[in-house]
This record gives sequence, structure tokens and C-alpha cells, in this order.
Amino acid sequence: MKINLSKDWVDFVVENEDDLYVIYLLIDPGDILYGWTVREFRGGREGSRGGERVRIYVGLRG
Repeated sequence: MKINLSKDWVDFVVENEDDLYVIYLLIDPGDILYGWTVREFRGGREGSRGGERVRIYVGLRG
């Protein structure tokens, strides 16, 4: 896990499943987590191939 500490937040990069467990131990109820992810949006037809990959910023409140 790569960690960058700041006064108000912590930046980290999850590199494997063990990192997720460490994060689980660090967060408390009421904490808010934000992060970048990529989602693929497909056309309206089922079974259609391909799609547009869009980078989005999402948040999770614990």
C-alpha cells in the first residue's frame, strides 16, 4: 500500500486484498472515503460489445 499523509486526509493506493483489510481496521463509523475509479458505460442494448470508459470520483460514508 502506498500512503501519503496530509493534515486533513490520507491518500493511499490499494495494491492487493490485504490492503483492504488494513483500511477496514483504520476507518470508523461516520468516516467518508473518496476515490477515483473507472466505469464502463455500455449502449442501451443488452449483449452489445464495447462501451465508453469513464473516470469517476466516488464517495462512501461509513
